[in-house]
Amino acid sequence: MKHIAAGLALILASTQPSLALSCLKPDAVRSYLNAVASETRYYILNGSFNFKPPKAAALQGVTQSFTANFRGDALARLGFKSGFERQINVTLSCAGPWCGQLDPDQPYIAFVELAPDNRLTFTVDPCGSLAFKDPSAQTLKHLEICAQGGACAPQEN
Repeated sequence: MKHIAAGLALILASTQPSLALSCLKPDAVRSYLNAVASETRYYILNGSFNFKPPKAAALQGVTQSFTANFRGDALARLGFKSGFERQINVTLSCAGPWCGQLDPDQPYIAFVELAPDNRLTFTVDPCGSLAFKDPSAQTLKHLEICAQGGACAPQEN
C-alpha cells in the first residue's frame, strides 16, 4: 500500500504544471538601447528613491503603486548631471507570484518614463529590466559612452 501511495504521489507531482519566470539577464545597456528606440520618453537616472516600503504581506503577487522621492543624477549627452530631484510614481508590477522590487535609499540606475502630462512613472518589473541596484562605475561609464554616441553594446548572455 505504501508503494502505491508513493507512486501515486510521484505521478501527481509530475503532472502539475511547472511555473517559472523566464527573463533575459538584466543589462543596463540593453535597457538604454530599448529606451532610445522606444517612442516613450525616458529619464535615465542614477540615485536613490526615498519611500515607505509596502508591507511584505501585500507584495505577494499583487501589483503595488506608491509615490517616492528621487534624488540623484540624470543622464545627459555629457554624462550624468547631478542635482535631479523629483517625485516619481512607482509601480512594482507582478507576473504571477513574482513582483518587481525596489529598496528605499539604495543606489539604482532607473529608467523612468516621462508621461505626456510630465509626470514621471517608474515601473519595476519582476525581471529587473528597468531597475539596476548598486550600479558599478563601469556600468555608469558605459551608459555615458552610449549617451555620447560611442560604442554601445549590451553584455553577452
